[in-house]
Amino acid sequence: MTDEPIRPQSEHLITDLEALKVYFDPVRQRILRELVGEPRSIHDIAAVLDVPFTRLYYQIHQLEKHGFIRVVETRPLAGAVEEKFYQVTAYTFPIHRSLLTLATPEGEQGMEYVMNVVLDETRADLRTALRSGLINMEVYAPHPDALLFRRTPLYLTREQAQTFFERLLDLEKEMFAAQQIPGADKRSYNFIVGFHLSSVTADDQPASDAEAQ
Repeated sequence: MTDEPIRPQSEHLITDLEALKVYFDPVRQRILRELVGEPRSIHDIAAVLDVPFTRLYYQIHQLEKHGFIRVVETRPLAGAVEEKFYQVTAYTFPIHRSLLTLATPEGEQGMEYVMNVVLDETRADLRTALRSGLINMEVYAPHPDALLFRRTPLYLTREQAQTFFERLLDLEKEMFAAQQIPGADKRSYNFIVGFHLSSVTADDQPASDAEAQ
């Protein structure tokens, strides 16, 4: 009789500023992406990321310390040495609201850090993908090589906004679940979404919003 495999939870809440900074580190983000599916060892991860495995020990330790990954299997190696296999503890890592409010110094730091990482990393990744030709600007969405990038105002009732939020969250869950389905030709896509009440009014809005598809 074999033990049931440990499955990641649906979500794990980030509740302190140190954990938030650990989570949003670019190298650790890459490691987490590799640990969403099948459990992997440090050597496995190093091979995929094309880095020496010795450079990953500290990163793995930080992710494990703050509850983002855990050991789900160990396998014997030569002698008394065991190789550890890691997996994410959850499929999503939402941030506690207290770390994103501007009412406290910790919240100020948290929000500023998240905005810098999310927006700056997205900008850098987009530029690299465009310059390398990875994104094909001659095709349009829903072609899988196209760029879909929009910013536009929406004028909605509270009920409509809530419905839109629910549909976005359902879509996010669907996409994360799709990662678990084995596939021979999976590629890395960057998913960034923003939906919030805006201080920009119709009179302030420029004639043409940023759009690419």
